[in-house]
Amino acid sequence: MKDYQIDWTLYDQIERNRKEKAAAEWQEKVAHAKRMGSLQARIEVAVVVMILLLAWILIPAPFPR
Repeated sequence: MKDYQIDWTLYDQIERNRKEKAAAEWQEKVAHAKRMGSLQARIEVAVVVMILLLAWILIPAPFPR
């Protein structure tokens, strides 16, 4: 009876490719989340500034012009 040697190189390559693809997808998701987070922060700052400007225009008493 022959002793069969299993060639694991193809399996290892497929597994490595799968892990690299998953890591790349995860990095892409993280980068996208960071971009969306900074965008949300910018929008929040813009809204606060607009509210302050509107209050400065509409409420004349506490703010000297």
